[in-house]
Amino acid sequence: MLLFFAAAVLTGALTPIQTAANARLRKNVGDVAAVTLISFTVSLLALLAAAAGGGLVLPTAEMLRSAPWWSWCGGLIALFTIAASIQLFKALGQFQAALLPMLGQLLFSLVIDSFGLFGARVIPLSAARALAACLLIAGALSAAARPNVKAGAPRGGAGGTAGLWQTVGVGAGCLMAAIGAIYGSLGTMLGSAVSASAISFAAAIAAAALFCAVTGRIKSIRGAFSGGPWWMWLGGICGALAVCGNAWLIPRIGAGAFFMALLLGQISLSLCMERRGLLGAPQKNITAAQLAGAAMMFAGAVIVRL
Repeated sequence: MLLFFAAAVLTGALTPIQTAANARLRKNVGDVAAVTLISFTVSLLALLAAAAGGGLVLPTAEMLRSAPWWSWCGGLIALFTIAASIQLFKALGQFQAALLPMLGQLLFSLVIDSFGLFGARVIPLSAARALAACLLIAGALSAAARPNVKAGAPRGGAGGTAGLWQTVGVGAGCLMAAIGAIYGSLGTMLGSAVSASAISFAAAIAAAALFCAVTGRIKSIRGAFSGGPWWMWLGGICGALAVCGNAWLIPRIGAGAFFMALLLGQISLSLCMERRGLLGAPQKNITAAQLAGAAMMFAGAVIVRL
């Protein structure tokens, strides 16, 4: 079980790499929708390559009839959450756009566990799990919020609509947690996390390609091949690994424990990237508040596994 939890932490560490890579790719492409299409396509190619050895498991007619409708919607919902994240960044700034969805993920994952939503196994909300969630939230706030407040970062520049966008941010995080549970359920049904991920990405690519074609954004894709560092292509690969992590790990350790570990991995690697200036991240010193936040998050992760 500890091995699965460690794998979830590593899955969380993929997120800042994916974000940095897609941000760099956008410099070449210039259009967010086109970047999303490229990233999803790379993810699908990586998944198909992974499935080449064992074969791609496709749903049978019986699965299509008996499976709940939401089993096939994970990739499509992911498109919405990406669009929401882009708008949150514009409306609230980098910090809140990153933190609010993470908090939504964590809180709704506990709801998923408690009620067994989306086919997840039921894990009652114990006092230890509630304490762990509080430590994770406090750690995230300390690691991200306090340094930004001290630096005089904007608290959200959307004027009177800031509260609305903050609600959207938490809601987007809830959807992200739901996506993870959906991938887990589909992976269990197919008996293959890779196949479940590939099917979800194929549906998302079809929708993204149609949108780009109708709006004339397809031509922007050519910019991806006009030079740039090799690591800007890692976004799609990280996305494929992250989705496989969702589908493989949530049925084994539960949504709550998975997203707590995910949050720990996200914040920890983000701090390291800022400290070293890796993958184009602006180099910053790690503060005492950030270290304290990371320690609280680690404590929360330990408690949830006791």
